[in-house]
Amino acid sequence: MECAPTIFYSNIKTKFRTDAKVTNMAFHVAATAYNMEDFEKYMKDLDSLHEGTRPFLANEVKYEKWARIYSKSRRYASMTSNIAESINATLKEMRELPVELARILIYHVHGGLTTNIVDIAKKSCTCNKFDLDELLCEHAMTVIRKMNLPYKKYCSYYFTKQAMLNTYNASIHPLGDPKTWRVPPNVEEIEVLPPKGNKKNGRPRKKENSD
Repeated sequence: MECAPTIFYSNIKTKFRTDAKVTNMAFHVAATAYNMEDFEKYMKDLDSLHEGTRPFLANEVKYEKWARIYSKSRRYASMTSNIAESINATLKEMRELPVELARILIYHVHGGLTTNIVDIAKKSCTCNKFDLDELLCEHAMTVIRKMNLPYKKYCSYYFTKQAMLNTYNASIHPLGDPKTWRVPPNVEEIEVLPPKGNKKNGRPRKKENSD
């Protein structure tokens, strides 16, 4: 989901003639938000740039194609904007668990007091980073250290050394002489055209660093 947001950001900038720097910042933070509260906050910043940005991203582009919080992939979750409801929903399922499986961590963020609940057994945290990234967030890491647990056990297999080695374990065979290739007729008939768009003549202008 890394390339798509860049394309959509460019479309917004071109379609609505918004300030490139401000649009880039607002769109990036909305695309990478871990919870609905942050997503809506950053979407309001995009609304302030042009009233057409939200309908365009919601109806024409579709949120699930660029926003982390709406992704339908393996790393998917949704959060209510009400922190009290999130805590209640989590505690309902955790009441029957041993107390060591739950830790309430209180920390300061931008001067505000926020409570996060970590469920080590479910590899979940109310900050949502643990759930979506499948890597230990700072809150889960604190619990892991206090409980003296092996941190590797709580990270996705795909981030391990073994997973990387297995990715390149298979042999890659050379394609050989193109004259010997057997191309299916339906593939051979496909016409590949260059991308639409006009490239400006000359060298691209250099961006000046602003103080």
